[in-house]
Amino acid sequence: MSDLLLLIGLILVIGSFWSRRRFNEQEIKDLQKIKAEIVQAKEDVGSLMKELIGVSEQVVETISEKIKEAQVTVQNMPVINPDQCTRAEEENKTGKIISLYETRSKEKERDIKLQLAKKEVVQKPAVTKDSSSEYPQEKLPQAVPAKHQAVYSLAEMGYTVDQIAKQMSIGKGEVALILELKNKGEEINGI
Repeated sequence: MSDLLLLIGLILVIGSFWSRRRFNEQEIKDLQKIKAEIVQAKEDVGSLMKELIGVSEQVVETISEKIKEAQVTVQNMPVINPDQCTRAEEENKTGKIISLYETRSKEKERDIKLQLAKKEVVQKPAVTKDSSSEYPQEKLPQAVPAKHQAVYSLAEMGYTVDQIAKQMSIGKGEVALILELKNKGEEINGI
């Protein structure tokens, strides 16, 4: 019986080794299959990386071309500093003010001429042989020139003589004289 037990034990040990060996062979086959899949995935990643590098090089080249185009565009643009923008806006305002006052001056001139024409029709002055003029020697009202009105407006807005001269492209002395005439009441029809 001990022989029989020994024989059964020996059979069990051999069976155990044989089943383990068979199990190991299956594991080896599975591992080889996984290894093949990993190698294939590595090759796929390599080809994708090559494609990605090609695409990124094209993108970099396109961006470089756009940057060069932008640089050329910027180089061809006129340089504008903020002071010039402000000056242009102020000149535009000044131009509008001058235009407005020119229109008002023309209207005032027309009104004065109409008043004079009415006076002339109602009262025809007597012409004497000593008189060299057909009109009486009274002081006629005059319209304030548009330039003067523009100077007045800019002065009222707080501009200095220098700034007004620069805005209107006239001399500082002329601006000062216009303002002085207004202050002395030399203008006949003030604003």
